Amino acid sequence: MNTTGEHSDRGLRRAARDIITLTEPLFDALAELAEACRRDVDLTLPRPFDDEASWSAFAPAADHVLRTHVLATGVGAAVIGEESADGTASMAWWIRRDGHVSRKRHVMNPQSDSFYDVRHLRWFRVPMATGRPALFGPYVDSWGTDDITLTAAVALIVDDRRVGVVAADLDTRQYLDLAEAVLRETGVSALLDDEDRVVVSSDPSIDTGSRIASLGQAVTGRETIDELNWSLARLGGQSANRS
Repeated sequence: MNTTGEHSDRGLRRAARDIITLTEPLFDALAELAEACRRDVDLTLPRPFDDEASWSAFAPAADHVLRTHVLATGVGAAVIGEESADGTASMAWWIRRDGHVSRKRHVMNPQSDSFYDVRHLRWFRVPMATGRPALFGPYVDSWGTDDITLTAAVALIVDDRRVGVVAADLDTRQYLDLAEAVLRETGVSALLDDEDRVVVSSDPSIDTGSRIASLGQAVTGRETIDELNWSLARLGGQSANRS
């Protein structure tokens, strides 16, 4: 992963490196999971994960990620087959609770009121559109786990075509605590998502989810974590928009 800076400084650059160190192993695991999906699952099927054999073939790789990466609480893949009649996805997902890994089945029937249509969810839609790894949240996974969630996602690419997304849900509290510790150690004010919303801040008066432009504080330094499309900001003084 790379970083770029605007009015950057040593503290911002160190914080960016530490956030990368925190996050990169999970993206490496997702790249391995994507390779396992390409190798073990018949992705030529219109809806691969409607087939029980696909779940069974993919399960060992998903189980390995959940048992070896402490931040991961759920992993899986959502795929839109080339011959899918209605363009909807099929999905396989596993969760870890109290050390036990089990399947999590989502309602993938478009006729159901509980249809989990991943095509409209940012963790699926953005990697499918850009082909780039991304991290999303915190958000409420209303149709999935109903938890406050952070999701890391990478595009699943077959023969230069994006056919789906491989993703992992993170232990949100643990990730935010670790990221906040990075901010405090480096004197950085906030970690921001791709929409300039606060993911976590070292300032207890700044709430997660706040837009940085609404805080009335000037951004005196910024460092972008290019691969995540997230950034770190140092705040200070009154914004010109609020003066």
